Amino acid sequence: MLGLMSVKKSVKSQLYQWGMFGLLCWCLAFPIVVGAQIDRVFGTFDLSKTASYPGGTGELYKKIRSEIYYPEATLKAGRGGVAYVSFVVEHDGSVSNLRILRAPDTLCARMLHDFVTLHLSRWSPAEANGHSVRQHVLYYVYFHTHAGQVRWIGEGYLDDYEAFVQIPPECYGEFYISLKPHPIAPGSVKLIIPEAARAAGINIPVFVESVVGPDGVLQSVRALNDPGYGCGDAAETYLRARKYWVPQCFYDTCFTYTSVDRVVFCTDTAAAEAASRIYEEAEMLAPGNRPERYFDGLPMKWWSKNLNGTCKADFVVEKDGTVSQLQLELLEGDSLFLLAARDLVYYGRQEYRLDNYPCRTHEIRYVQVCKATLSITPINPFELPPPDGRRVYLASETDTPATYRYGAYGLRQLPRSIWRYPGLFQQPNKPRGEVIVEVEVTKNGSLYTKLKSGIAPGWDEAARSILNDQSFLFTPATVNGFPVNSVLDVRMKWE
Repeated sequence: MLGLMSVKKSVKSQLYQWGMFGLLCWCLAFPIVVGAQIDRVFGTFDLSKTASYPGGTGELYKKIRSEIYYPEATLKAGRGGVAYVSFVVEHDGSVSNLRILRAPDTLCARMLHDFVTLHLSRWSPAEANGHSVRQHVLYYVYFHTHAGQVRWIGEGYLDDYEAFVQIPPECYGEFYISLKPHPIAPGSVKLIIPEAARAAGINIPVFVESVVGPDGVLQSVRALNDPGYGCGDAAETYLRARKYWVPQCFYDTCFTYTSVDRVVFCTDTAAAEAASRIYEEAEMLAPGNRPERYFDGLPMKWWSKNLNGTCKADFVVEKDGTVSQLQLELLEGDSLFLLAARDLVYYGRQEYRLDNYPCRTHEIRYVQVCKATLSITPINPFELPPPDGRRVYLASETDTPATYRYGAYGLRQLPRSIWRYPGLFQQPNKPRGEVIVEVEVTKNGSLYTKLKSGIAPGWDEAARSILNDQSFLFTPATVNGFPVNSVLDVRMKWE
C-alpha cells in the first residue's frame, strides 16, 4: 500500500514538473511569437486603436483643404479621375512605403507625394493588444475636371498588403477600388424656405432623386414627395445647385447613377425642438424605402435561454432615444419570449432628426428570434406583416401551398411503396379504394399525418407510414413571404 502511494506521488510530481516546464516554454516562446508580428502591416479591422493624425480628424481635413490643389496644366488638359495614396504608419508614427498608386498624371502624383511628405509625415501609431504596430493607410482622391476641384473622398483598406507590395511600380495603374458616389458641396448655396411653408409651420423632410452622369455632372432632379407650400420646388432648386458630383465608378468605367437626398424643411427650429408631435416613421423615409434590417446578438442574460418566437412591437422613440408607449403582441412563442422582447426592442429602434433636432417617432418592429440568433425585422409599409406562427393554415389561405419535392406525379407513385409491407402485399383479396390522409407540413418541413378516410386498418396504417417517411421532402407553405404550418390532403389509391 505504501509502495502504491509513493508511485502516485512520484507520478504526480513528474506531471507537475512537466506542466511547469511546458508553461516555461510557452512563456519563452511568447516573445518570439510577438516578435514575429513586429514587421507585419496591419489593416484597420485588426487593430484595437488605429493610427491618428495629431490634432484629430478636423486638423487633418484642414490640411487637406488648404494644401491639396488641382495642377493648372492638368486641368487645362482636361485630365481627371481618381488617385490612390498609400503609405504605412510605423511603430514610431513615421511614414514609410509612400506610393501614389494611381493619378491622372505625374503632376497630380507629385503634388500628392509632396503633400504626404510635408504635411502627413508624423502620426500617433496604431496599437494592437497594447503594442505599437505598423498600419497601412489608403486614401483616395478625385480630380473633377468639370468642377475644377479636388475632392478627398475617404479611406479604404487592402485585404492582403503583402500581396500588394509585390506589384511592380510600373503596374500600379492596375490597382483599383470602386468609388461610392459623393457630391461636391455647393458651398454658399442655402436652402430657401418658402414663405407659405414658414407661415404654415411646416417641419418635414422632402426626398429628392438626383441623376448624375458618368462625367460627374448633375443631369436632373425630381422631388419624390411634396408636402405642398412650394417645398418640392424649393428642394429641387437647392439640389440643382449641386452641379458637380464624384461619379459612380468601378475599375476604369464610370456610369450614370441615381441618388436620393433628404432635404429638411424645418420652419421653426425652436418649435420643432419642443414639439410634442409624434412623427410616423414613413414620413422620415424616402417613398418606397424601409428601415435597415438589424442583426444583433442577444443580451447576455438571454444567451442561456433557448428562445424561439415572433413578436410585434409597437412603440415611440423619444428625443433622447428611449422607448415609450411600448405595446407587445405575441405572434409565436411563450411568455418567456415576451419578456425577452422587451429588452430586444431597443436593438430595432431608429432615431430620426429634423434639421438636426431629434423628434419623436412612432415605429413598428417584428422581433423574431431563432435560438441564439436575433433578427429584428422592421415593417415595410408596402409589405404585409408576418403571419401567426401558432396557426395551421389551410392551403387556400396560403400564398404558396406546401409542395412535394417530386411534384404531384411523385405523390401519385407513393402507393408503389406497398412492397415494403409483404403481409399486405401478398393478401389474396386485397382491398381496393382510396385512402385520404391529412398531412400537416410544419415550417421546417417535417410532417404530422392524420387519417381522414380509409378502406382497411392495415392499409390505412401503411398509407400513413409511407407518408411519414417523406418528412422534409415537402417545401413549407408561405404567407406574406414567411413559412407557415399548413395542411393538405394526400390521396393514396390502392388498385
